[in-house]
Amino acid sequence: MEKTGQVESFSLFVPVVNNLPPVLGQVFLCVDSRAGKRSASRPTTLNIPTAVFMTNPNEDYYAWTQETIEKLRQGRLNEVNMEVLIEELEDMGRSERRGIESRLSVLLMHLLKWQYQPDRRGHRWRATVKEQRLRVKRLLRDNPSLQSQFATINTEAYESAVLKAVADTHKAETTFPSTFEQTGWTLEQVLDMDFYPNNV
Repeated sequence: MEKTGQVESFSLFVPVVNNLPPVLGQVFLCVDSRAGKRSASRPTTLNIPTAVFMTNPNEDYYAWTQETIEKLRQGRLNEVNMEVLIEELEDMGRSERRGIESRLSVLLMHLLKWQYQPDRRGHRWRATVKEQRLRVKRLLRDNPSLQSQFATINTEAYESAVLKAVADTHKAETTFPSTFEQTGWTLEQVLDMDFYPNNV
């Protein structure tokens, strides 16, 4: 490498390569002693872990999960972007919680409609209530640690349920109890397959 007394410039070229080797990718670093001028002469090959080239979970989530699982199984932790992995795991946990809250919201909305629109009760509403109860129970079964948060999740879901009931029934928001506690229902009754609130 010639030295000219000028600051050496480095140009980093990353070729688009499919199916990179499982362990190392290659980046070609071209060095030019003439500042500001790019050169393809005397390329130096650097070995860089392919964690740099891992699939972006925002572009192909399934591919990212499979790559990450394989690297973890093989103990290649240095190739795993831990920051991204932690973020995805945290989001997965939040997603399960949101799933329960969403199902509960629909369930509570139909229980409110059942109680405050007795003339519209029918097999369809009953079937929806049963389905949502089953789905909530399955989510809690698959995520038992969320059972300790069920009361809090239910409170949050009820707030959404009231808004949905107002939109669906065209009744004033004051028609419905402002909090779950004011309904007089218990958490056990909400998931009880045989419970349907009485007419007001």
